[in-house]
Order: sequence, then C-alpha cells, then structure tokens
Amino acid sequence: MRTRSFIISLLVIFAITEVRAYDFYASNKDGVRIYYDIQAGNLNRLMVASGPSYYSGVVIIPDSVKYEGITYSVETIGSRAFHKCHELSEVFLPRNLTTIREQAFSGCTKLTNITLPDNLTTIREEAFIECSSLKTVSFGSKLAIIGGRSFSFCEALESVSLGNNVTEIGAWAFNNCSNLKKIILPKGLDKLEKYLFSGCKMLKSIEIPAKVTIISEGVFVNCYSLSSISIPDGITSIERYAFLDCTALKDFIVSEQNKTFCSIDGLLVSKDKTVLIQYPHGKASDYILPEGIKIIGERVFADCKTLNSIKLSESVTTIAPEAFADCKNLTQVICGNNIDSIGTKAFIRCIGLKEISLSEKLTAIADNVFNGCNSLDKITIPDQVISIGNYAFSGCQYMKEVSFGKGVKTIGSGAFNNCRALTKVVIPDNVVSLGRYAFSNCRYLTEFTIGKNVTEIGNNLFYGSSRFDSFSRFDLINRNPEPQLLSGDIFERGYHAVLPRLIVPIGSGAAYKAAYIWKDCPIVEDAVAANEALVKEIIIHPISGGIAINSAEPVQVAIYSLSGQLVYQKTLNGSQDIPLPQGAYIVKANETTKKIVVHETVL
Repeated sequence: MRTRSFIISLLVIFAITEVRAYDFYASNKDGVRIYYDIQAGNLNRLMVASGPSYYSGVVIIPDSVKYEGITYSVETIGSRAFHKCHELSEVFLPRNLTTIREQAFSGCTKLTNITLPDNLTTIREEAFIECSSLKTVSFGSKLAIIGGRSFSFCEALESVSLGNNVTEIGAWAFNNCSNLKKIILPKGLDKLEKYLFSGCKMLKSIEIPAKVTIISEGVFVNCYSLSSISIPDGITSIERYAFLDCTALKDFIVSEQNKTFCSIDGLLVSKDKTVLIQYPHGKASDYILPEGIKIIGERVFADCKTLNSIKLSESVTTIAPEAFADCKNLTQVICGNNIDSIGTKAFIRCIGLKEISLSEKLTAIADNVFNGCNSLDKITIPDQVISIGNYAFSGCQYMKEVSFGKGVKTIGSGAFNNCRALTKVVIPDNVVSLGRYAFSNCRYLTEFTIGKNVTEIGNNLFYGSSRFDSFSRFDLINRNPEPQLLSGDIFERGYHAVLPRLIVPIGSGAAYKAAYIWKDCPIVEDAVAANEALVKEIIIHPISGGIAINSAEPVQVAIYSLSGQLVYQKTLNGSQDIPLPQGAYIVKANETTKKIVVHETVL
C-alpha cells in the first residue's frame, strides 16, 4: 500500500511539473518575447531556445540579456528556435553569435535576407533548409563549417560568396537552390561533398578551388545550365553521378598538371587516355568516339537525353555496367570489333534503341544488359558468346527475331521474358540449359524448337505464353529423344489455358507420354532432322496478324472466309507466313483443312 502511494505521488509531481526547453524569457526592445537557455559550464553565455512563441515580422535578438542581476552574452541560436515561423521576414542576429544549430530557421518561408555576424564559426545541419524566399545571405569572415542541407531548397537564393576560412561544407548544403547562378567557394576547401549543388538549375559556371581532391557523388546532378567545368590540378577522384543530367555541359577542361585525369575532345578521361570517365551530356546527338579509348566506364553515358547514336572506336574492349543506362533517345549503337565484355545493365531501359551490332569477340551477355529496350526488334548473338544472363532481353516487346550463335550453352532466368513480338524461336543444339521464366509472357509464340542437347529446363519456362483456344496453340518441337526431367511445371495452367502441341522425334512418343508435365500435351511423333527441318506434314497455325503454313514440300493453299468467300489462293514452295485481317478463316492446304482465328497485329 505504501509503494502504491509513492507511485501516485510521483505521478502527481510529474503532472504538475512543466517540462521546458528554456531557462527564462525576456522581451527585446520591441517587446518581442525571446526564450533563452543558460549554457552549461558557461554561466555568462546564452542560447536562444525553442519556446512557445511564434515569431513574425522583424525580430531583433540582442547582443546581451540581463537576468537576475547577471549580464549574459547571446552566442548560440538553438535547434529549431525559429522553426517554421512562416511569417518571420527578417532577423537581426547578435554580434557575439558563434553557432547556429540544427534547423534553427528551417521552414521560415518569408525570410528574405540575413546577415551573419563576423564571429559566427558554425552553421549546423538544415539550419536554413526550406527558407524558400531567402534571396541574399551575407556570410561572416570567421565562418568555418556549413552543415549538411543547411541551405537546401532556398529557391530564391541567387549568389553565394564564402570566405576563405570555410573548410567544410556538408553534403546537400545547397541542394535545390534552383535560382543560384553564382557561388564563390573558399580557397581552403579540399572536398566537394555529396550532392552539394544538385538541382541548382541556373548555375552556369563554378571555379573549383585548387586544394579540392574529391568531387563526391552527385555534386552537380541536374545542374541543367552548367556548360563547362574546369578540373584543377589536385582532383584525384570523381565519384558516380557527379555530373548526371547536366544537359548543357559540352566540355571538361582539365589542367595539364592533373596527374589523374585529362581531356580528349571535351571528354573526361584517365591520364593515360584509355578510360572514358564522363561524357558531357550537352555534346552532339550523333557522336563518334575518339580512337585510343579502351574502357567505357560505369554510367558514363547514363541518362543522357541528347544522345541519339554513337559509333564506338575499334580500340574499345570493355563497356562497364550501366554505361548507357536510361539513354531513352539512343536509337543506334555501332560497336567495334574488339569488345569482349559488356557489363550488367549496360543498356537497360534504352527504350528507343533499335539497332546494335555486337562484337564477335564478346563471350557473355550479362544480366539485364538490354532489359527494357522496347524498340530493339532483332538481335544476333555472336558465336563466341557462351552464356546469356538473367533477364538480359526482358521487356524487349518489339523483338521479332533472335539468332543464337554456335557457342551459347546457357540461357538465364527470364532472359526473353515479355518479348511479346517473338513468334518463332529455335534453340540450337549447342544449348544445354534454359533458365526459369526464360520465355515467359511471350504470348504470340507460334513455334518453339528445343535443341536436342538441352537437358535442363527451369520452371515456368513458358509461363504466360499459353493460348486460350485450340486453334491458336503453338507448336513446341523438342528435338531431344529423351524427355527432360522437370522439377516443376513449365506451362501456364490458368483458366482456359491450352497447352502447346508437342512434336517429338519418331520413337520418342511413348517416353514423353509417360513423362511428368510433358504427358499433358497433345504429342505428335515426327522426323526431326539434324538441320532442324521440323516436320513432313503440313502445319497450319495463326500468328500475329495472319497465319503460318509450315511444309517441307510445295503446297496448294486456299483460304476462305466463314461465309465461303475466297480471300487467298496460291501454291507455296515450303513454309510461309500469310498476312490476314483479324477474323476467322477456313484454310485448305493440299488435303489438310483447318479453321483458324487470326488476332490483331501485336504492338
């Protein structure tokens, strides 16, 4: 009972005790109440604290305040002291001020200008973030540290001149100062931190101090007006995205004394002129790469909106990961004959890419290398390529033709997923493995051949590629005399889904009819020759925008509408595709008659 009474007493004490972020308040000469905190260990020094007042208009913070007989010097603006005082238009700071803490003036959207006193040494993180009307800032001579994001989203800020005592400017400090046209950096600065000037859309030029050694990630990203940049002697590292989306940038000017970088035709390259490090996004839309460059570095052309075509020099051997990622207007790439390596995602989401020639020295197609290249309509895999990586051509929706080289052994998971325009695919005998979902969502397949040496087939190989009526099912020709052992289904089994007709070598029908998954397909035995001539009988099936007649010998074809009107008649010498409008037809080929439904052309 005594314990319970003690707890209740504590609760009462806490309930009536006011928790405050300040020690006292005092009014300035204009009668504005300002809250203060006495600094621990510095009994004669005050910090302007966060209090219940909402400041507006003009606020004058006195140099000193007298409280209980003691005169205190005001030397710090505390965290969030004026946070989101939206009606604050001007503030006069005390002359002895040394520190402005985190978010002290953040979100003061009507604050238009501020003069920082000469004794100020430190501005902490986000001190003036989102002061969207702040147009001018006068920096004091003793300022040394500017914290990260301290002036982010100060959208009205037009110019900045920093004194030479500044040694540290934090990451994102002037991020999205969208009207910043000019900035003078201190001579003692040795590093440009991450995303320091990102989104400064009006910044046209900047002089990088001689002592700077590192240009960090994303420093000038989205600086749309930056037309040229000079790289001084001491720069040893330029990180990724440093000049991303600088669409007006035409030239890198590199000091001849720089030991790490140099410039060729305005390109930023390694000192030995073999590695391309950055391509200026404001260069000509059709570009021929200078000779001598061997390596195109990571993300060198990434997100370049102005690049339409490029011819790579014969000296190029390597294209690094994501080198051309998201170049949405790139339509043509002419590769040299010596490229033996293309990194992952090198051309990912190049949605306008229609044509690319791959070097015969290439040994592998990396993961996701052409993922999302919607306009790529055909590809020839060179003979030296051994493997096609996961999702390498996924989402190439207009791809109609794939020619596999003689060296391909493995086709990775999802490699041709969602290649909707593919109708006929022949997997050659050199291939041994087809990955999971490799040809999933290829809904317009009419004929698919599996080479005789394919022994491993991943689950859901044809998921989403099934037909929904028996007239439009595709033909699956499996040239292996022994059915592959499947660990799971390779077809879609959804509502009304129709499995393909399975054509197997003569004498293999019984084995396939007893094999897991394979047995569910309608099975036909036929001669499958080594040259991949598929069947001797006449095969009639729909394709996107017409029908296909497959025959090893000449065949007389007549096509009628359902009303009996003759719409096509011709003697064909072997296989042929016949374009027809959308609709239902009766097709007669020699002695074979079949009803066919033609769907609209795939887009």
